[in-house]
Amino acid sequence: MFFIPHRLFEKTGESEEMIVNMPYKLAIHPWRLHNIHADNTFAGNNFNIKASDYHYFYTWFKGYDYKIIADFMVDSADIGNIDVMSSGSRESGRSYSSKYTFEDGYNISVDFLSGDSLASSFALAENDEIFLKETLIRLRGDNEKREIKYILTIGNIDIVRGTGIDSIQVFLDGVLQQEAAVVIIDTDDASISLCHQRDILLTFDDGTTENLSELIKPAKEVLATLFDSLHSMNFATNVVNYIAISIYYHNYSPEL
Repeated sequence: MFFIPHRLFEKTGESEEMIVNMPYKLAIHPWRLHNIHADNTFAGNNFNIKASDYHYFYTWFKGYDYKIIADFMVDSADIGNIDVMSSGSRESGRSYSSKYTFEDGYNISVDFLSGDSLASSFALAENDEIFLKETLIRLRGDNEKREIKYILTIGNIDIVRGTGIDSIQVFLDGVLQQEAAVVIIDTDDASISLCHQRDILLTFDDGTTENLSELIKPAKEVLATLFDSLHSMNFATNVVNYIAISIYYHNYSPEL
């Protein structure tokens, strides 16, 4: 757990929820928490964190169990909420699930599960419609080696590569494209390439083609607009964790 100078926070009242008010500038520039000067000017405590559900249990021997549900506001305007659950133990491995929901309808989900098998995924969606999703699955085989499957989902297209698959498989609306072709191509324009002025050209059974860089472009543009909110919401959970742990270990008085 990283260090936050606890004297920057003080208890101001009683509530069944954990409510933290702080300058938004400190949420997007966390290093300022360690370098506060009298001449620094902030727009008041205009960043509001309201944790309606919080639980953190941890021991060296039994693992941990963690949950947080929180809403966020900047200048009295909602920017989104998070719902995170995580647990882990030596016997069962580790599980993690988080969902960041933004006011414009977009959401980002991250899931992870370890143990005899390992699965992880990252997804960007608008409501329930997936824009972009990456899934990695590792299954332990009889010879103790893991079988690996990677799935890239872009809208209604799934691109699959894994152990035992001779070539890349392409699914359109859940239907395997039997005649699909996946070809790496060169491009002179770095701005529209996928990596180092190279791209991947997909050909479907009906003869239509799509460049992978063009397929993922809308998702990249959306992610760029969500970055600041995602960054501040993620950092804010660390602030809540720190304050909660500090209260537990130091038994703060109302005056802190």
